Amino acid sequence: MKIVAIVGSPRHGGSTDTLVDHIIAGAQNAGATVTKYFLHDMNIRPCQGCNGCRPEVEKPCVIQDDMQLIHRDLRDCDAVILGTPIYAFAPSAQLTIFLNRGYALGGDGPRKSVRTALALAYGNPDPLASGAINAYRIIRECTNWSGGVFVGLVHTSSGKLADDQTRPQILSQAEALGRSLASP
Repeated sequence: MKIVAIVGSPRHGGSTDTLVDHIIAGAQNAGATVTKYFLHDMNIRPCQGCNGCRPEVEKPCVIQDDMQLIHRDLRDCDAVILGTPIYAFAPSAQLTIFLNRGYALGGDGPRKSVRTALALAYGNPDPLASGAINAYRIIRECTNWSGGVFVGLVHTSSGKLADDQTRPQILSQAEALGRSLASP
């Protein structure tokens, strides 16, 4: 099984990156091959809304940037891991641009059903007050639109992930999600 992991955080080693790494570990333990992209380190421009990628599913985006690399791997993968911190009650700008540029993978023809797992990290200890539910809904809708299957979610406040009491449980949930993602 081929999996593409997308980290929408600007912080290497931060809460989002840590959750994604543990989902990856679970998937790799289940035999998956994972390619990880850290969006903040890449040159990815916003969608122009030009429809140059339409109507064929395999027609590439007209914007020549690092998203071409990700699109190539997304067309060939079986599953996707998306990770984002919650900023301003929504996914990060990096992940939002990635999701918008996913339009180029849609086309009007049949699409491969890709399994999706999600990792959310937020500052407020309450996931509803943090805006995590907004990010969850956006990503669920994008998954549905693309014909994918949403496998699951792991989420935490940064404070709980830093807490020695709750950290092992959260990371164990992330690894279990990775195993589930890699074992359809």
